[in-house]
Amino acid sequence: MIIDLARPINWLTPHSLQLISSDKKLARWQKAHLAGKALMGINLNGLQSKHRRKFLNTISQINGILANYQLDSFDDYQKISEDELSEVIRLLKALTPP
Repeated sequence: MIIDLARPINWLTPHSLQLISSDKKLARWQKAHLAGKALMGINLNGLQSKHRRKFLNTISQINGILANYQLDSFDDYQKISEDELSEVIRLLKALTPP
């Protein structure tokens, strides 16, 4: 599943993104799946253009990684290589405030 900005999920927030990406109990594939959903609920309308560009560029990079895989379910995220999962999580963390 590639992140689709047209289909927001409102039950996760940017704060949730930070919690998910830092949770040591979750496997990397679980973090990538859940954190990606958190990004889908972010409203870009109020962002300055430079922040909007950064966000969209990062989503594009993540989608480039995820496009290499057939991700039809939560469990399919286990197919992603550890290196690529680490990169997805790094990119996701970069979108959260310090």
